[in-house]
Formats: sequence, structure tokens, C-alpha cells
Amino acid sequence: MNQQEYIFGIEKTLINAKDLFEDAEILFKKNRFSRAYTLYQLSIEEIGKATLIFNFLLHKDIFDIDEQKKIIREFINHKSKTKSSIGLDVLLAFVISDQKLKEKVIYQIRKQEKEIEQLNILKNRSLYTDIIEEKFINPKEIITEKLAKDIKFIAQIRLNIANGFFKFAITNFEQLYKAFKKIDEQEMINNPPPEIIYLANLKIEEIINYELKQQV
Repeated sequence: MNQQEYIFGIEKTLINAKDLFEDAEILFKKNRFSRAYTLYQLSIEEIGKATLIFNFLLHKDIFDIDEQKKIIREFINHKSKTKSSIGLDVLLAFVISDQKLKEKVIYQIRKQEKEIEQLNILKNRSLYTDIIEEKFINPKEIITEKLAKDIKFIAQIRLNIANGFFKFAITNFEQLYKAFKKIDEQEMINNPPPEIIYLANLKIEEIINYELKQQV
């Protein structure tokens, strides 16, 4: 595939992400929280696909056969897609001026990075009857309204960021590609943005304390 076809891929995955989110909204309004959860999560995965494709265009040789095989594997891997979509939250953290909101987003990034496996498990349990501790469990017994609201919040933010970012990125791709080649990676390592430092230093205890504060 050539560069333009990959760009079409980004555009089509974003269209599908929006469709999945809107379908989830229909189910959510009818209190079908387990199925709504599924579609919100799938919307997030589609956004992750767009991010994977864009990073591939920006960083890799798109005509290299081995690199093509790698991106295809990641394109169908649920965990890779979910992890890739988290990168958009990092982008959001850079541009938010409200410190409390910035910290909330950074907290969510760290939390989700640690829970990628759990997100995939919940997605499966939102669809299928499962066996947990020798008991059959229906999706409605697992996926609460709160869980559906939480994943909806994440999906909505990422969809909004993705639509704005990729519209700009596709229109200005050649300029971004050239600019990226001039980035001094060593300078980024020596003087990382404060958001990255905060994210890297966030401890489990801080996450727990933050969670408790949110529940008060």
C-alpha cells in the first residue's frame, strides 16, 4: 500500500469509531449498559488503529515487508489498539491549562496503562456469560452503569481529540514528517515535559489516594 491508502485507513477507522460510539449511545440510553460498554470499548480500539497507522507512517518505512507485517499484527491485536489510543490522552495532557483537569487526565492515563488486560476482560464479559469462582455470571451482573459511564467518558474524550488531531495531522502530514526528523531526541530525554515526569513518577499509592478522593 502507498501512503495515501494508509491515510484512507486512518479516516475510515475514525468514521467507524464515531459510528460505534453513536451506536453505544443508543444502547446506553435504553439502560443496556453491558452492550453499550462493548461498543464504547470497540470505539476506543478503532481510535487506537488510527494512531497505530499514523505512527507507522511517521516512524517506519511503509514499504518494508517486515514493518508491514508488524503493523498488520498490531492492527488486529486488541491490547495493542487499546494501548495505542492512550497516546491521545498524553497529547491532551500537554495542552490542558487547568491543572486539576490535567492531573485527572494523567491519572487516567497511568491507571489505564495498568489495566489494559482488565479492559479486555471486561469487554469479553460485557458480551458473554462467564464462569467466575465456580458461578455462572451474566454480563448484566458485571457491567454496571458506572463502568459504562467510565468507559463512555474515555471514548468520548479520545474520539474528540482524535478527530481534531488527525484532521490537522493528515492535512499537514508532510510538514509534520519533516519536523519530526529534526526533533532532537536527546534533548527530549534530557529535558522531558513536566507531564511526562509526573506520569513516570506516579506511584500506586497516589493512584489509590486519588481514587478515594474522587469517591468522596
